[in-house]
Parts: sequence; structure tokens; C-alpha cells
Amino acid sequence: MLQLLALLHTQQGRSEDALTAYDILAAEGEIGADLHQARGDRLQGLGRFEAAVEAYDAALAREPARVEALNNRAAALEAMGRLDAALQGFDAVLSIRPDHTQALYNRGGVLTALGRSTEALESYDRVLVLQPDFAPAHNNRALALAALGRFEEAVAGYDTALSLADDASTSSNRSAALRALRRLDEALDSARHALALRPDFPDALNAEGLALAAMNRFEAALASYDRALVLRPDHRDALNNAGVTLAALRRFDEAGVRHEAALALDPSFAEAEYNLGLLALRLGDPAGWARHEARWRRAGQPGPTYPDAQLWLGADDIAGSTLLLHAEQGLGDTIQFARYASHVRARGAKVVLQVQPALKRLVRGLDGADVVVAAVGEPLPPVDRHIPLMSLPLVFGVEGGAPYLQADPAAAALWRERLLADRLRVGLAWAGNPAHGNDANRSIALSVLAPLLARAATFVSLQRDVPPTDVPMLAETGIRPFPASISDFADTAALIDALDLVITVDTSVAHLAAALGRPTWVLLPRFPDWRWGEASDETPWYPTMRLFRQSDFGQWGDVVEVLGAALDLVIASRAA
Repeated sequence: MLQLLALLHTQQGRSEDALTAYDILAAEGEIGADLHQARGDRLQGLGRFEAAVEAYDAALAREPARVEALNNRAAALEAMGRLDAALQGFDAVLSIRPDHTQALYNRGGVLTALGRSTEALESYDRVLVLQPDFAPAHNNRALALAALGRFEEAVAGYDTALSLADDASTSSNRSAALRALRRLDEALDSARHALALRPDFPDALNAEGLALAAMNRFEAALASYDRALVLRPDHRDALNNAGVTLAALRRFDEAGVRHEAALALDPSFAEAEYNLGLLALRLGDPAGWARHEARWRRAGQPGPTYPDAQLWLGADDIAGSTLLLHAEQGLGDTIQFARYASHVRARGAKVVLQVQPALKRLVRGLDGADVVVAAVGEPLPPVDRHIPLMSLPLVFGVEGGAPYLQADPAAAALWRERLLADRLRVGLAWAGNPAHGNDANRSIALSVLAPLLARAATFVSLQRDVPPTDVPMLAETGIRPFPASISDFADTAALIDALDLVITVDTSVAHLAAALGRPTWVLLPRFPDWRWGEASDETPWYPTMRLFRQSDFGQWGDVVEVLGAALDLVIASRAA
């Protein structure tokens, strides 16, 4: 009778009453695998996951191959954050029943959370063979594709999911993939479609804010985040994103408060800690370097692994050891931070410098680099310790010495012979890597620089990859094209060494020219990268660099006007 009562309570959703009945049955020794599992399900529904696992264990002690108990136990472990154990549980289900759709689906979610997105795709593909119209699987498969950077495919996956079920979460996720593709109007529409379905959906408000921020509509973005936080004050992503937006609005104290609040909610939230580090560095606070180390704990940013080498961050003696300095981000970052090789050698270590292949020949003669290897296609020699290049300022502070790179003298002399000696020789680079997250703000159209080109100077393109929209104008301007004979940064360095001035946006050319000690003028967007600080036209990183800053988002006219006046002074000084 009590068993029937327990089942009745269960069917009618009275979980606490059902649990009381199950507990009495258990005390009387009258509970079998079915009721242990049912008890586990009730406990899991109440969020009591540890107790639920114990109940499932009791069911499985009686019937070890009980598939639903195994599956539900794994789901409880997943909810507790015990992802490796959960994965083992779902795999146990599939070893008994390979076509168990829910276990395959849940397994995909665990693999995605573990950063194993390629394996997650395989799980979702198996789900969709069994159940092609399972909209949540299409959504989660698209999430895995997005985690792999396959955003076009992700959007297609979200579209399929939405064709099966018009779901707010899916539409919000779709907004993120569209934003990554810089299809910003569509990203905003997708977030707002999610809000039309669920006006009180904090995640969709957060997605709306991110789309607006990507459009430089920061006040509107902040309003979206604030609406999300009214609905869910503990939305850590909305807090963190609001902090980024407040920093773009130069409300730095408020930005720090939001990041700190996000970190208080989740002390392991690497994104908030990383942003606090960038905020500190932007404002010239060296304490930011310690928090900058959180970059390795951010989603999608696994730290470097060298099984035979221990990470070194300056705390212990390295004299007599072999230390690997390795590139971690863009070409410009490598050029900027390779300067620290001599500091490491001064500690008594042999230095192995690992860089992108295009930089190998350039840095081969760098002071302090005993061995230089390419990061692709070359084996590393044995090393004792390693440190990422961008961790070196944590150890040594800001180092502003330049030049620290040298061009090949003979190659540079040949370029001087080819360029007109009676005119100022000016190199131009106006567009960076289009894959860079902030490229839309930091790159400019060649037409923006048109007012400069009437000056009495010889202009040389340092733009290896010319945006297709700039090709017609480049052919008409008289700018000398980027030489086809240049194969790597060592060749580019020789050309730059023959120039009197380099004018560039924030890209690797800026770092190369300044590291060579050449006069370098950099055009910066309204909210530039942290390394350029906030107000000065100088930078502690490079003594020959001058910064020209936007006064408003997207407006380059005033910047080019000021730069043109400065160029006139240089030309007049040369003629005097």
C-alpha cells in the first residue's frame, strides 16, 4: 500500500511526500531497484544531487545494468560539476544501449563543457541519426560548432533548430554566432527575436547588449545589461560585459566594480579576473600583470602544455637551466615581448625562443635568444622551464628599450637605393588582420588616408594583404605597392629600415617598425588596446612611437587632419 502511495505522490508531483514514503519503505527494507531509482529521481528534481546519486547507487547495487538509473545518475553528477564522472556514466549507458538518445545528448553536453567540442559533435550527430527532428540536439550541436570557430555552420544549425521549435535560447545563441561573423544587424535581430518570445529572458538581454556593444552603441548596450541584472542580479556574464562596456565609455571605476561583482559571484570566473587585469594595465597599474595570467583559464583558451618543462613565473632561480620563451598570440605581440630574452639570459639561463614561422629569420639575431625555433614544423630542443612571452612583464616589469631588432644592413641599403632619396619616404599600413576581434574599429579604408597623399613624399605600401575594396584606389594613388619579393618579416624589416617614417594602424607593422627604432605613427581607435594606455601620445614600450587617438568612435577625419599637420612639419624640417 505504501508503495502505491509513494507512486501516487510521484505522479502528482508531490516530491517531498513521495520521499517520505520511500524513506519509510527503505527503513522497512521493502524498497527495490525501481523505488530506489524513483527516489533518486525525486531527489534530483529537488536539486539534492548528492543524495540522488546515493539512491541511484542503491538501485544499481541491485541491478547493475539498469540503464535509466545509470543515465540519471550521470545527469546528477553533471549537475554537480563532476564532469569526468558524468562522462563515464553516460558511456556506461551507451555500452549497454548504444542507441540511448538521451545519454548521447547528455554526453555531448558534458564533452562541450570539457572543451572537447569535436567529440561532442560526434555525439550530437549520432542523436540526430536516431531522432532528426530533435531541436535541442540541433541547438547544442551548433553550440559545439561555435566553440570550434565554425560560425557559419553554427548559424545553419541554429536555423534548423528554430525551424523545428521557435525557441528563445536558440535564437539567443544564434545571435552570438552572428556576432562572431560580424553580421551585427542580424545578431541584434536574433537577440530581439528571443526577447519577443521571452521578454524576461536575461540571457537574451545579455546577447542584445553584446550585439549593441559590437556596434559601438555602448549606452544602449549598458541598458540591456542592466535590464538583465534587474531580472537576475547574479548574472555574472551580464555583470562582466557591463564592466567592459563601462570601460569603453571611460567609466573605469564603475567598470571595476562590475568586474569585481562578477568575480565575487564566482571566484573562478577567469573572464572577469582577466578583464580586471586589462583594466589595471590600461590605467598603468602594474598589479594588472598578475591578473593577466587569468587569460589561460578563459573559455576556449587552454594553457600551454610542455610535459617535460615546468612553468616559470620568476619566483625561483633559473641559472644553469634552459628556458623556453614561447609565442602565444599575434605576430605583433611576439615582436613586442621578444625583447625580454636578454633579461632572461641575464638570470643565467640558456634561452630558447619559439616564434611564428614568419618571424623566425627576423628574431634570429635577437640579443638573449640562444636558439630560435619556429612554432610550426620544428621540434623543440630539451628545455627545463617555459614561460609565455606575455607573462614576461609580470617578472620584469615594463621594458621600453628600443631598438632591439635589426634589419639586414645590405638588404636595407638596396631599398634605400630604390627609393627616392630627395623626398620623405613614408610607409603606410592601414588594415590589420580581419580575423582580429576588434578589426572593424582599428582598421581603416585607404580612402581615409587620401588627404595625406598629396604631400611631397614617397609613399610605400606596407600592406601585404590589401582589402579588396581598396585595390582600385591603391592602383590610382601612386603609392608604391607592397613588394612581391618580400617573403617574411625579415624582408619587411629591411624595407622599413630604409624608410624615414611609418604611419600605421594598430597592427604588427607598428610593433616591427618601432622595435627597429624607426619613427612610427600609430592611428588608434577611440577605445584602443590596453597596451596603449588612455591619453598620452607616447608609450613606454617604444621611444620612437607617437600615438594619434580618435576622439569619437568610428571618426578618423580629425585624426588624419592632426596627423597631416604633423607630417607637414616633418617635411618642412627636412627641406630646411
